[in-house]
Amino acid sequence: MALSLYNFVPACYICNSKLKKEEDIGDVSPTASTFNFNKKVTFKTFMQNDNLQIEEPKDFDLLLKEDFTDVYKKYIDVFELDGRYAYHKTKVIEMINKRKAYPDSRIKELAALTQKTHEEVKQDLFGTYLYDAKDLHKRPLSKLTKDIAKELGLV
Repeated sequence: MALSLYNFVPACYICNSKLKKEEDIGDVSPTASTFNFNKKVTFKTFMQNDNLQIEEPKDFDLLLKEDFTDVYKKYIDVFELDGRYAYHKTKVIEMINKRKAYPDSRIKELAALTQKTHEEVKQDLFGTYLYDAKDLHKRPLSKLTKDIAKELGLV
C-alpha cells in the first residue's frame, strides 16, 4: 500500500473517504500555491419567488459561482459545498434583514447622532471582521458573510 500526500488534502476523514474517494479533483488542492478559491469563487443568492423578497430559506438558492472560469467546479461538486452551505441560509436571511433595517440613509443618521464615521457605524452594526481582511479567516463562515456583505453593498 502506497501513501500519497494528496490523499490527505482535505485531511478530514469525511472529505477524503466519503466524498472525494478516488475522484481526481485536478490541481485544486488547498495546499497548492495556485489555489485561489477565495478570489475566484463567490457566494451568490438567486431568488426563487416572484415577489423578490427573501423571508425564509426556500425563497432563494445560495450557490458558489466562479467568475470567468470552471477551474473549481469539480471541487465544489465533489465536496458538495453548495449543499453544505445551504444549511446556513438563515445567516444570509439575518444579514438581509439587518441590511433592510439599516439602509445607507439610516446609517448616515446614526453616524451623525453618534459622531462616528459611516464606516464605524457599519462595523458596529455588521461586525468589524467584515472590514478587516487580515482577521477574516479567523471567523466561522467568513467567506460566506464577506461575499454576501459585498452583494448587499456593505463592503
